[in-house]
Amino acid sequence: MLGSGDSAVDPVLLSAGVSVAELSSVVSRLGGDLDSTSADPAGRGVNAQRIDRIAVLEQLKSACAAAQAGLSAGLLTDRLADGQAATTGTRRRFDPDQVRRGVAAEIGLARHRSPNRARKMLGLAQALTLEMPCTLAALADGTTSEYRAQLIAQEFGCVSAADPDDRGPGDRAETGRVRNVSNSVGYTGRWVGDARSRHAAAGIAGRLDPAAVLAKIPPDLPRSRPWGGRRQEERPAG
Repeated sequence: MLGSGDSAVDPVLLSAGVSVAELSSVVSRLGGDLDSTSADPAGRGVNAQRIDRIAVLEQLKSACAAAQAGLSAGLLTDRLADGQAATTGTRRRFDPDQVRRGVAAEIGLARHRSPNRARKMLGLAQALTLEMPCTLAALADGTTSEYRAQLIAQEFGCVSAADPDDRGPGDRAETGRVRNVSNSVGYTGRWVGDARSRHAAAGIAGRLDPAAVLAKIPPDLPRSRPWGGRRQEERPAG
């Protein structure tokens, strides 16, 4: 597995020890008690508690996304193994793409997403669990969001397709940057926006594999455009 070592994250551990009944209970409590706040003994106001709860719930969303990624990747691994075993010694041809489509359909039903969206989610789950353990760890502890992890994965997706291990340095560098650790990008700030994270990830990918990054640029893409990206038209004088 890429990035094996201290930074690797076991997908099974992301949701270990929490049963479906316990998760359902948490969902019921959150959904049935949307705004139950009161002044605490320390003198903190109701609105301060609301902000604290919003922050913790955001971390919870990220942790849930990490757990879903681990579970999705594990489901695909088992389905592929089962399909391979079922066709071994028979005349039936094993089709991994068909298995992936089936798993994506199951995930789509579970997450109330379209099949196309579910396939993208499954792809992200595979990228995070197999190739980007640092980003997965940041997602699990609430440092980054699922959307930001998707942006980073998209930028690193073209890096050394023949050797996925080369994505490890980019994964570690970008995750370290999000975690307020100085790195080659030269930026240290905890609150890193989506656009800044994507641009930094693209820069790291460009240094790791410049040829692959250039290859994904359409040949007919204009190399420059008017200042500010605005459309400019000429009008007759007078």
